[in-house]
Amino acid sequence: MIQVDIPRWSRLNPAVLLLAAGALIAMLRFRIGMVWTLGICAGLGAVIRFL
Repeated sequence: MIQVDIPRWSRLNPAVLLLAAGALIAMLRFRIGMVWTLGICAGLGAVIRFL
């Protein structure tokens, strides 16, 4: 028999959620500027993470 460790869901990190939402928005508005959208969301996520 094989034993598999299943990770437990921990509290969701708001910085990660913000970056994921930014990635989805960036994919939807590719022509406007994917790099800018992801950069802003990554910056905001870093600020939230360290507050």
